[in-house]
Amino acid sequence: MNTNLKILELLNEIITDDIHQGYWQLEFLLNFIMNNPESINNLTTKVYPFVAQEFNCNPWCIEKNISRLIPLIDTKKLSQITGTNINVEALTTARLIKILIIYLKLNNYKSI
Repeated sequence: MNTNLKILELLNEIITDDIHQGYWQLEFLLNFIMNNPESINNLTTKVYPFVAQEFNCNPWCIEKNISRLIPLIDTKKLSQITGTNINVEALTTARLIKILIIYLKLNNYKSI
């Protein structure tokens, strides 16, 4: 199964609202990082601007839209599938992205 479908499956499991713009921005962002693993350490300088260009908005909108997804995340489900204890109050956009990327990599979801 390709990475896009795996990312969508993962997001569908943990996020209850797939019509939120941040959902699709997060899906695009995760796919970008899976194809460019070095970019994980450059979210604000490389990743957000790249995603913003694709979605025709400002880079700060990307982080803001993804951060608005955090209250919609089923943290119990996220904790269950990642095997970690996730506290929604301590979950930042960057931490969420890193958790999801680590999960995808540990489960051998290769980029295409």
